[in-house]
Amino acid sequence: MAFAFDAAARRRVPLVAVRAWHGRMITAGPAAALRLDAADEQQILTERLAGWADKYPEVPVRTVVVRARTARALVEESARAQLVVVGSRGWSGPAGSSLGSAGRAVLLQAHCPVAVVRGPGTDG
Repeated sequence: MAFAFDAAARRRVPLVAVRAWHGRMITAGPAAALRLDAADEQQILTERLAGWADKYPEVPVRTVVVRARTARALVEESARAQLVVVGSRGWSGPAGSSLGSAGRAVLLQAHCPVAVVRGPGTDG
């Protein structure tokens, strides 16, 4: 998040925070109570952004919550972006293997530059 907010601040542009989720909808049985909807996903995104607006008050934030695969949502948003920031868990192995399938797809298909940022506490 820090990298994305800093990049938006330096460019003096709004930040677009994307939350995408997919999977089968569970409508019955015990798992139905665990099903997340758009409001739940918006709440998760809001919680992850909490505090960052205070640190970067000059950066307007727009949120996008969409039921789609992560890579597809980010690639679509990249058509209107200056930069896409994706996270990496920094799993060990060759440099290219620290990205998941969504990150690799965004790198290959994005319409703008992509920054891959490892989270705190990761190797490398």
